[in-house]
Amino acid sequence: MYRHPAAVKPLRFTPGIDCRKEPAGLLSPVAGESPGEVELQANQLAHMGIDIYARWKGQRPTDVAKQRDEWPGVLGGSVGYLREAYHGNLYATRHLVPEAFATPTGVRIPASVLRERLPETLKIATLRQKKEYGITSKNDIEPVLQSFRDFVELCERVEAKTGEPVLVLAWW
Repeated sequence: MYRHPAAVKPLRFTPGIDCRKEPAGLLSPVAGESPGEVELQANQLAHMGIDIYARWKGQRPTDVAKQRDEWPGVLGGSVGYLREAYHGNLYATRHLVPEAFATPTGVRIPASVLRERLPETLKIATLRQKKEYGITSKNDIEPVLQSFRDFVELCERVEAKTGEPVLVLAWW
């Protein structure tokens, strides 16, 4: 598992900011919002890719830390984190959570919608692994697919527990 160097000074990210703007935007809180802060390492800004985060009522700092620890990996679905690098044209995340790309502050997506989109998302993720990375072994592709399944299952569990869909944030 990738661990951030201790010497890298963390930045503060307040959920609700426009992640699509320049990195300085990470330091600007959104008026009227005061959810817990999430620390991002400065070197996270240097890696280009699509990052998807799930946020929910009652999310503990340890839950957020688990998401941060998964960065920049592609197997963090079980903790509410998905990632795709910028390669090619096939993006499974854009199929699974397209609404999250349309708003800078995140959007609540019902777990039933994610579940409905999952089969096609898995097909896209499989094609992406084959076309963009030349990975053809089912055993090598399966962990990526499982991460998407895990993300949806986490969203279902959280929604059942809290009574509301998770907030999905997209960074790119």
